[in-house]
Amino acid sequence: YFMNAGAYTTEYNTRFNGIPGPSIVFVEDLVGSEIDTPGESWSG
Repeated sequence: YFMNAGAYTTEYNTRFNGIPGPSIVFVEDLVGSEIDTPGESWSG
């Protein structure tokens, strides 16, 4: 579900565990809805 969690990080994560597990989700949570590129989010 890691590779497939490209855009289903939040939804999948919330439905899977309900808490920020993978790093992608964490970044997404910080940005909000800008999870297109985790690299950019991490940088900015």
